[in-house]
Amino acid sequence: MKRLCFSNCLTICLLLVAAAFSSCGIYSFTGASYSPDLKTFMVADFPNQSSYVLPSLSQDFREALKDKFVTSTNLSLSNESGDIEIEGAIISTVIRPAASSGNDRAALNRLTVKIKVDFINHVEDEDWNKDFSAFADYEEGLDISNVQDTLLEQIIDQLTQEIFNEALVKW
Repeated sequence: MKRLCFSNCLTICLLLVAAAFSSCGIYSFTGASYSPDLKTFMVADFPNQSSYVLPSLSQDFREALKDKFVTSTNLSLSNESGDIEIEGAIISTVIRPAASSGNDRAALNRLTVKIKVDFINHVEDEDWNKDFSAFADYEEGLDISNVQDTLLEQIIDQLTQEIFNEALVKW
């Protein structure tokens, strides 16, 4: 009797696990869930339209976004058009005080980057236009040119994750 009960429980557990991992689309451990009909994606240039121009920001952001999709999905990168197309522009790069100290001075400064993204999924007939913003803080007194590479790396990581989540994770 115990053996029969254990066998039934094991069968039910296996069925539940199988049902949990099966879906209508492809699921990855990054949380992405998308149609198996999606095969390619394209990331266009993101021109820097900000008044504060950081020379490599546009190229660094584009490469990081492509890397995010390549490493987190089974989609292939396309140079022209793809099943998914992502384009946009860097619309704002701003440095402002983030926290003040006792003498009306900034204790922290904040570098904020805002990006406009146009997303088209030709397979699932989905498109959206959205602004994404991310920031990183640095101590007052530091020269931005000495810390900007580190700050931009943090900001780009945040932005690419947010865009990826909006495009394919949809939680």
